Amino acid sequence: MVTKRAKAIGERMRRERRLRDKTLEQVAEYMGLGNTTISAYEKGKINITVENLAKYCEFLGVDYIELLHAVQEDLDKFS
Repeated sequence: MVTKRAKAIGERMRRERRLRDKTLEQVAEYMGLGNTTISAYEKGKINITVENLAKYCEFLGVDYIELLHAVQEDLDKFS
């Protein structure tokens, strides 16, 4: 089941990845996961663990805490 929060996290992840001109393949290789898993995270189809979110953000040079704060602000704004 896709939750509003998982979808919002995934959307923010995708936005940050695209801003840095990184591909799904590059992220997947860095994380040791498949492209389909990264895609599922970004679509909010599966929940990402804190460890995997931290690793994803590390690859992009983004603080995962800041990403989560931005997601919460978006959710609060549109709720």
